[in-house]
Amino acid sequence: MKKNKVFLGFIDIAGQISEYANSYSNLGYKVTTVVRTRISYFPYSRYNIILEGLIPPFLKKGTLLRKLYLGIVYIPLYHMLMLYFVFSNDIFHFIWYNAKTNFFYFWLIKRLNKKIIIQFVGSDVKWIPLHFQEFEFRRLDTGDQKLRMVNTQKQKITLNSRLRYVRISEKFADLIISIPEQAQLQLRPYYNFYLPVTKNIKQKKRSNRKLKVALGITESKAKGTDKVIEILKNYINQSTVDFELIKLAKIPHDKVLNILEITDIFIYTPYSCGAGKFGHEAVAAGAVTLVGYDKDWLALPENPPFVHIQENTLIEKLDYFLRNHEERIKLSEYGIVWAKNWTDPDWIISDILDKLNNDRPPDYIPKFFRDQATFDSIWDKPDSYKVANKWTKYVSREKWYKENISPGYRDKLIFEG
Repeated sequence: MKKNKVFLGFIDIAGQISEYANSYSNLGYKVTTVVRTRISYFPYSRYNIILEGLIPPFLKKGTLLRKLYLGIVYIPLYHMLMLYFVFSNDIFHFIWYNAKTNFFYFWLIKRLNKKIIIQFVGSDVKWIPLHFQEFEFRRLDTGDQKLRMVNTQKQKITLNSRLRYVRISEKFADLIISIPEQAQLQLRPYYNFYLPVTKNIKQKKRSNRKLKVALGITESKAKGTDKVIEILKNYINQSTVDFELIKLAKIPHDKVLNILEITDIFIYTPYSCGAGKFGHEAVAAGAVTLVGYDKDWLALPENPPFVHIQENTLIEKLDYFLRNHEERIKLSEYGIVWAKNWTDPDWIISDILDKLNNDRPPDYIPKFFRDQATFDSIWDKPDSYKVANKWTKYVSREKWYKENISPGYRDKLIFEG
């Protein structure tokens, strides 16, 4: 039986597109990968087309010559390529495709009776005021990240642009992949987002040597990293336990994996829900992984091996696992088995294709937007409810909407029957 052709793009988050492309190929599919730009920390990732590479590097941003090139050459070339891909592929796996033209291409793909998989990854769909509303509802730590992230979003992003991407995706997708932690704007039922871990990761002996603790945020200001470093420095100055602290910041991914393979304890952040790509790789390598984590909210199967931390429990739990060799090894061994079951890229792609082709029931029905979300924070604009209602109406005739969204009104939000 002839395998379908797969188009896979656009934003490669932590090397996932490259991992997925390998898995589609392993399963017998012909894959075309297109990304907007190469991620510097993943130099070994391979793509068919890097759109940024179509722009000569000597054309500096903001110059008239670059603007002319973009209008006369790049944009027409981009659309020619997209039209070619639309007609020559059968399955479209989009990651962060929130371009202004996505409506047209989603519409055209569906008119041609082809399949669309849309994978939400976090920053593409989160509306930060609502994100922190749910954090507070679940009594999870945010530190000062709320103020930082909301101010950043206030400057760069609008509620309309976020809802546009989410609702257009919900309207046209055959399959949506997401997680509860980022689903505050979502209405349509979706399927679990499993993070792929390279098959080449190894587990090395962790006994008879100095303990190693890795801190896994790549940017110094991201997700409270500076606060976590301050807490860890105070602990190091007072602790009688001898260990080495390694910061995984601005390091190529292959070197990160080498470090994780000899890491005893991995710390992500208490100001999050879930361990991210590095955290899953740390578990697969055998490291005890500490992270802000609400088991019900993250909704991963079979008791994930993450250790939940908050700002006021980080040191207590770090100290416990540094001092308890047997407990550390026990959780390490359990994590390795869990990762083999739930982070293998080939299994993840097989699971996605099975859901796409066999009409399996969704893993999660988002409730927050329908039942709890409000737009009355100091960061929301006066027209926020009007914008929200416009995009709710946009999908109100869809079959999934009628089956899952109860009609009515709530706090100036309108849900049509």
